[in-house]
Amino acid sequence: MSLRRRLTISYVSFFAIALIILDVGLYMIVRQVLIENVDSELQRTANILQDNFEKSNKTVLAYFVDDEGWRVELNQPQIPAFRVTRHIVQIYEQNGQILEETQILPLAFLLDQRELALVLEGNTVIQTTTTDSFTYRQLLQPLLFGGTVVGILQIISDVGVIDQALALFSYALFTGGIVVLMTAALGGAWITREAFKPIEEISHTAGSIARAEDLSLRVPIPESQDELQQLTYTVNSLLERLETLFNTQQRLLADVSHELRTPLAAMRGNLEVLDRGAARNPEMLEESLDDMRREVNRLIRMVNDLLLLARSEAGLQLRREPVELDTLVLEIHRELRPLANGIQLRLGNEDQITIVG
Repeated sequence: MSLRRRLTISYVSFFAIALIILDVGLYMIVRQVLIENVDSELQRTANILQDNFEKSNKTVLAYFVDDEGWRVELNQPQIPAFRVTRHIVQIYEQNGQILEETQILPLAFLLDQRELALVLEGNTVIQTTTTDSFTYRQLLQPLLFGGTVVGILQIISDVGVIDQALALFSYALFTGGIVVLMTAALGGAWITREAFKPIEEISHTAGSIARAEDLSLRVPIPESQDELQQLTYTVNSLLERLETLFNTQQRLLADVSHELRTPLAAMRGNLEVLDRGAARNPEMLEESLDDMRREVNRLIRMVNDLLLLARSEAGLQLRREPVELDTLVLEIHRELRPLANGIQLRLGNEDQITIVG
């Protein structure tokens, strides 16, 4: 798998994780807000019943069973805090016996002993109750008269509409997330393709250099001032250095070949002199052997010089010392004399010059 594709997949995956976290957070926030609205509505209804009951100055049985006015008051549109009620209200005695119920409910809504004990202690309980087909939110609160618990209020609200709204909201989040992810995938592929164009040019240039063996080629510099432009400058600097090293190596090979030819040719000339009869002349034999020794030493010195040059390329500091140029000229004259082949070699008036080299 290419790096560009891996980057696109990584970008889309990261975006998907962030989107899932965002969608879950939005879902939980919306759900919490809707549930809190239902709870507030339940609490307002309970407060209306509590206020009207205390103002009536009647007993629980007289107000909630004999007097039907509490139902009318509960549904009055002029009440600012609660316009229209869609709640189910049940009234319990302190022993858990139902005094008044608005309609027949499943057994799941009847108070159990734990809930009864909590409410009689003065606690308000708000919880979700689920049956086979419906989900309700119910509030259990003590009914007070003069600060004394005289009964229990149970107010129930159907939250099926909330469930439908949340389901529709979830579908919208899921569909929108798919569309956003597809858009992000296309955008990520386009961004990575544009971002990798300079890298592809670098790769193409490197391939052209390898095929043509031309180190003078350079990678085009992108106009954008970013990391890729810096990478292009670095690659071009590397190519320039490689070209310099390659040219230096070529010149070094040419110079070494030229330098080796001279002592080898001198040695061959001395061997030819010896072959022509100088070996039977002690004076000429000694002179030829001396010349050959010098050429051998020169070859050894050249090999050491090449080793020194190689070390200098690795960063070794070269050692410098005085060199007498007149002595060097005399040595060269002596080395080249066997190669003269009838050509007269003559030295002029040499000045004694010493340099550091």
